[in-house]
Amino acid sequence: MSTADFVLNDQSGAAFRAELNAILAAILSTNSSTTVGEPTGTGVSAYMLRVNTTTGHLNIRNSANNAWVELPFRIDAKILKSDTIEEDTAGSGVTIDGLKVKDAGLVLGSDADGDIYYRSGGALVRLAKGTANYPLKMNSGATAPEWAQIIAACLAADSVTTDKILAKNVTLAKIADFSGVSKILGAGTAAAAATELTIGSNLTLSGTTLSADSQAPGTNSITQAMLNDSIVGQAELKTTQGAVSVSNTSSSNLTLPGGSYGFYPQLTRTVGDDSYSAQIVAGFWGSYGVYATYIRLYSSWSGGTPTTAYAQQRYVTASFPYNLGDGDIPLFVFALVDNATGNVVSMYTAPEAPWHYNGPTDIIGKLGPDGKKYKLAKITKKHPSNFELDEIAYERIEITQAIKNADIGLIPHPFCDNRTGKTIVLLDPVADMAWKMRDSFEDNLSELHDLFYKNKLKIDSTPLNRKGPKGVLCCAAKWKNSGK
Repeated sequence: MSTADFVLNDQSGAAFRAELNAILAAILSTNSSTTVGEPTGTGVSAYMLRVNTTTGHLNIRNSANNAWVELPFRIDAKILKSDTIEEDTAGSGVTIDGLKVKDAGLVLGSDADGDIYYRSGGALVRLAKGTANYPLKMNSGATAPEWAQIIAACLAADSVTTDKILAKNVTLAKIADFSGVSKILGAGTAAAAATELTIGSNLTLSGTTLSADSQAPGTNSITQAMLNDSIVGQAELKTTQGAVSVSNTSSSNLTLPGGSYGFYPQLTRTVGDDSYSAQIVAGFWGSYGVYATYIRLYSSWSGGTPTTAYAQQRYVTASFPYNLGDGDIPLFVFALVDNATGNVVSMYTAPEAPWHYNGPTDIIGKLGPDGKKYKLAKITKKHPSNFELDEIAYERIEITQAIKNADIGLIPHPFCDNRTGKTIVLLDPVADMAWKMRDSFEDNLSELHDLFYKNKLKIDSTPLNRKGPKGVLCCAAKWKNSGK
């Protein structure tokens, strides 16, 4: 390693030879030196090479012959000095063996937006962009990717479920195999049926459009013919139950809670020495002209242990919650109290009040697209000159609390006999006690009745300021021992 000034001065033979050998040594070692910047002075010129033996980098003198430029090579390592190669002109890129690298990425030639690259045969290969909505899949030989339309063969069994389909995203026009859809719509062409089946708010089956806000029976509605046999079983029905009872030597005509939606009641009694009987109705004092479901229970007493007679009814329910103006009501508990003794002689307990499913007002309704329940009210217009019907129309009405309680004046309580000397009480329907009674006794309401007949639960005689049916006192229930 050596440097020289490359100037031969006039001198004796031995000195001349020594200086010449030094210049030759500098040429042989490419002016290598451990000192940055050497050689200098008169011994350098433009485009001259040198090696920095400390870093191993090759330098070249610039065209102005006033500085050394470090080249991006390490002599001993035979690799680039750094991980980057700078382009001569901004944006022009750097080309290495036909592969151009630009600021935006690789340029392989004949590129287009949306193209992708994959490895094939040890090199990058371009796959041109595919058709709109075609996903990428592996080819049949499992050697390269390709664009393909989704068909049934591409899907694993049960891989597509309704939770993976966005509402209103699937139409018949997007289903390639129309033959499967024809099983729903019947005969027809894909072009015609493409406008008939849309998963969303409306659905058309064989020319009949179904929607959540159907306006009239038979129009825009599902008919029995469209349902398979046994499609709605017992498990699909939402049911609950209520109970009525009489105790000791009393009898009473009582309104059953299920009304039009109730099943035949079941009967039982407590162990005792008395007999009991049940009839549909007898000695009736209820509302005239109002259809309702009644039962008459009778319990006799001959001096032994008194007997309590119970009737329990299961019925279809779909109208909760109920509210009389003071909050949601979990359970309606009515009691008929003898004024002379203060004893409870008859009871009614159910999630529905007696006026809800009895009487003329339909409160079941159907669920609308906004999550509210609606019913269809028939509107008829009579011909001005005779009794012929001129027009029949239907109006959709929301099932509000006012609609649910529309018959409260017709059937304000369940007791349908002469109530002289007795008081009708509705236990506080929004108290915590009402929720506890529902949760504790919903499967056996007769046990709840027994607590009152045996005076373990007492009815407070002080009326509460609660909204309720006319002629009915609203009072609290308290435990006999604790008073709570």
